[in-house]
Amino acid sequence: MSQTAASTPNIQIHRKDVLELEPLSLPGEITSAVAGKFLNRKQNTLILAK
Repeated sequence: MSQTAASTPNIQIHRKDVLELEPLSLPGEITSAVAGKFLNRKQNTLILAK
């Protein structure tokens, strides 16, 4: 699902709220997780779900 910067539109110009997802892989009991980073003008919130 990766796209190059040339083919990805810059939505930050048009939107103030941005959602970025980053897959994580951890050794041991947790084999995979997803971190969602929600950005807006006043705060940064990081939510980690396994």
